[in-house]
Amino acid sequence: MFLFKNLSLKLKNLRVLIPKRDLIILFIMWFLLGYFFIFYPILTKNIDYEIKDKKIKVKSQFLKDNFKTDILLVSIDSETLSETEHKWPWPQEHWAKIINDIKEKGKPKAIILDIYFQESKTEKPPESFIKAVKSQSNTGLVAIYEENETTFGKQILISPPIKEIDEVAAFTGISQQPIDDDGKIRTIILHDKRINYKHIAIELLNNCKIDIPNLSVFSDIQTPVALLDFPVSYRGLNQISINDLKNDDRNYEFLKDRIVIIGATASILHDYHQTSIGLISGPEIICNTVEALGSSFLQLLDDSISNRIIHYLAGVLIVMLFYSDLFKQSSKQVLIIWLMLPVFLFFYSYFPKAHPPIELTWLGYTATAALFVLMIRIIELADIREQLTEASICSDFQKGLFPEKGLTDESGISCYGTCIPYQNAGGDYYDFFKLKNGNIFYILCDVSGHGISASMITTVVKSLVVIETTNDNFNIDSLFNKINYAVLNLTKRKKMVTIVGGIINTKNYEVSISSAGHIPAILKHGNGFEEIPLPAHPLGVYSTERLKKAQTVIKLENFNKLFFYSDGIIEARDWNNQELGFDSFYNEINNLPEIANSEECIKILLNKLKEHTKGRDFVDDVSLLVVSCRCKDTKKETKESD
Repeated sequence: MFLFKNLSLKLKNLRVLIPKRDLIILFIMWFLLGYFFIFYPILTKNIDYEIKDKKIKVKSQFLKDNFKTDILLVSIDSETLSETEHKWPWPQEHWAKIINDIKEKGKPKAIILDIYFQESKTEKPPESFIKAVKSQSNTGLVAIYEENETTFGKQILISPPIKEIDEVAAFTGISQQPIDDDGKIRTIILHDKRINYKHIAIELLNNCKIDIPNLSVFSDIQTPVALLDFPVSYRGLNQISINDLKNDDRNYEFLKDRIVIIGATASILHDYHQTSIGLISGPEIICNTVEALGSSFLQLLDDSISNRIIHYLAGVLIVMLFYSDLFKQSSKQVLIIWLMLPVFLFFYSYFPKAHPPIELTWLGYTATAALFVLMIRIIELADIREQLTEASICSDFQKGLFPEKGLTDESGISCYGTCIPYQNAGGDYYDFFKLKNGNIFYILCDVSGHGISASMITTVVKSLVVIETTNDNFNIDSLFNKINYAVLNLTKRKKMVTIVGGIINTKNYEVSISSAGHIPAILKHGNGFEEIPLPAHPLGVYSTERLKKAQTVIKLENFNKLFFYSDGIIEARDWNNQELGFDSFYNEINNLPEIANSEECIKILLNKLKEHTKGRDFVDDVSLLVVSCRCKDTKKETKESD
């Protein structure tokens, strides 16, 4: 499947659904975020530091050690300083004796002197010291390397060993670890072609003829920088002090065929550095670098703009993949990937030869996912606005289904109704009007559900009512059958309709009441009220042959009132979730003034309903239809008595 199928069509639809201004603002914000993340590394450096620290710890602790030569640190600790007859810095004659003893008694494979010997302007180094360094051609010296920021740019300062010693040493190199902004050392400079110096660990391994894996990767780079790993420190550093060697010659056996690093570990000499795994001395850093280089642990840094752009765009493409046709715009999947991506990227970061800026991939993913989520949200809001507009139009249309005003017949029959939809458009419908023969038709129905779908069914019912009542041989039973057929076939039993309706004979005041699953009507008379239950099937559930309907006929007397209503009245709730209920509603009907007309009855009942809910919205459509009777004869008798 082509991942971006119909992409141009989607973009066109996007321009239609999202206002042009909003779309431009979103893309500008997304572009600026990417621009600042890519071209301003300072914004992502703290995340990068955390990733490097975690990588260094995991890599140093768990990766297999492939370095075959043991490394030993011969330390100048506090005890050695206190028990040596010379004050620090020791004289070079004393160093000559230490080096000779180590070479003759210990026979190490190679030695690195991580000691800076101050050069005298008047005196040359003693011959004994020069010979000690020169003998066996396995002693290396560390040059002091500094890189400072000045107003003219970066300035490199190099302090090589004393010339006479440097000339006889087997190798010389630098040991430079740049300090990050948070004061930690995480990287090392492998070589600097500007000063033609390599790291002391590289020079040592070359002198010992030990292969350096991936040497060609960074040999052509002017100043390659690599992550500093600590395999020796995690495994346990082999260490012995000069004082231990001095006190017991048997300790020299530990030096045999090992790479020996001689350096200061006494805290008073201030050769300690804050690293990802804690405070570590300078000589211990050299030990770790030697083993990391020999084991192919080191990973270069590549913070070039091109590399940052590539990794940022990788995050962008991942989001586009999950919002393509392949994954059907699954926001849940995008969220899961967002949570899992850091773990995947962390393990991926070990494989490239250069440490990748994986934080940019995650940030690119996050920024683009946020853009997509915002666009989807804007589209959803546009859909909601459209739905609200449609609902408003539907509401206005549905209001046209109801009678504009009440009906008062010269016979004394009056009808009045009201409908308060739960949403803009509802599923309740009522109507009343005079037929050709002078009788009055009335109906009230309640469609299951709310909203536009329910209102569409009421439109169907209204249409059938209009069509059927124009027939000369109109009867309620035929109307109910056609409504049942229409609802059943249109909704496939997903909707049903309860209906109560009938015809009022304006001459003899007989009222036929037909019901299809609707709640009982109420007849109020002088002695109280009574229910008119007509159990039957709702429409839209059963076929016409199986449909059960109910019908009865009553006769209205003077001041009688008939109440037809929807269950939204009974289910009206207050803030304590207490429903009004049938008993309370019946009681309110019973308390209505006998002389109140249909409109007045509805106003009184609605006020009582609102008192019960205490301002809470109705939970269903509320409809009420009242038919009242004031017979002509009664009115005449009243006038004569006056």
